[in-house]
Amino acid sequence: MNCLHCQSRMSTPFRWTDLFTFSIFRANPLLPVAEWLCFNCQNQIKWLEKELCPICSRQLDSLDSTFIRKHKEQTICYDCYRWKLWEEQMGMGMILEKNVSAVSYTPIVQEWMEQFKYRKDTRLAYFLASLIVNKALPRLDREEMDMILPIPLSAMRARERGFNQAERLADCLASALQLEVTSDILTMKDDLFKQSKKSRDERLAEMLKKFLKNQQSQVDIYKKRVLLLDDVYTTGATLYAAAFILRQEGAATVTSLTLAR
Repeated sequence: MNCLHCQSRMSTPFRWTDLFTFSIFRANPLLPVAEWLCFNCQNQIKWLEKELCPICSRQLDSLDSTFIRKHKEQTICYDCYRWKLWEEQMGMGMILEKNVSAVSYTPIVQEWMEQFKYRKDTRLAYFLASLIVNKALPRLDREEMDMILPIPLSAMRARERGFNQAERLADCLASALQLEVTSDILTMKDDLFKQSKKSRDERLAEMLKKFLKNQQSQVDIYKKRVLLLDDVYTTGATLYAAAFILRQEGAATVTSLTLAR
């Protein structure tokens, strides 16, 4: 067995529990990280586990104190403090409950995401989903979710890529989360410029206009607890904008799950 990243040879440890439970004869694509990557490649991942912003999963101990705020007895990052002020201005209560991410967006993770999204290597979907299952799911209360909603792509982006990376991840995670994937609740208008090139305020202003409730969808989200799924949390504008529309349409709560922060 070779490391997924560097292709170095790895030995797969034998476990007696695998034999007794017959798991060695079953396909299980959501594997422990050690069965995907060698030790050296695992060490290049920065897991999000301790000293995190309770709202967005940002690593707080890497921030200067000027970028940390207190809000209602919580210690949060400055970005989330600004989002809390925006939520108060909207007068809708908590729009996005929190975001849970598995890893920091380090160079090795960026390389995987580029290979997955832009070089269309969809074989990476189960590997990336495995990172979420191993490190993010334990911090998520799955019993408080009713459905998974992957962030949609605009028609133009969907044509460019040929697939929606968030949908692929959602399909991989559905059984682990024991939730149904619903992909047709929201639609997104075409965007001529990539969101990664825009500031937080620019993203939010445009996103609030670009997400639409799909009037043809038969899915009832009234008083439902929605789990939004995306690949990367950058400024939060995409997820907050989607959550805003869902809350307007009657969703009880909206939480997000992402691979990287």
